[in-house]
Amino acid sequence: MQLTIEQEGDVLVLRGVVDGFTVDQIAEVLKEDRNWVLDMLEVKFLASCGVGLLLKREMELKGKEMCLTIRKPSKTVRETLRMTYIDRVIKLED
Repeated sequence: MQLTIEQEGDVLVLRGVVDGFTVDQIAEVLKEDRNWVLDMLEVKFLASCGVGLLLKREMELKGKEMCLTIRKPSKTVRETLRMTYIDRVIKLED
């Protein structure tokens, strides 16, 4: 399965699977230093490499007084973030 990334205003909408084959797509988009909001409602799977990327980027942004927010995480994404305690580091919005 693939990953699509669309910008809707200030929000990046991700659809599909975040895994070793697709994580570089997200990394490329998130290079810019700014506050990011990722809509992950339609993300079916979030692999550990995706979790690592999100955590790394959040820590880099936090050092510059910016942040990464995950909006509407799918049930699978929310559970992955909860099990890895990343939900305590990255802001989640319903």
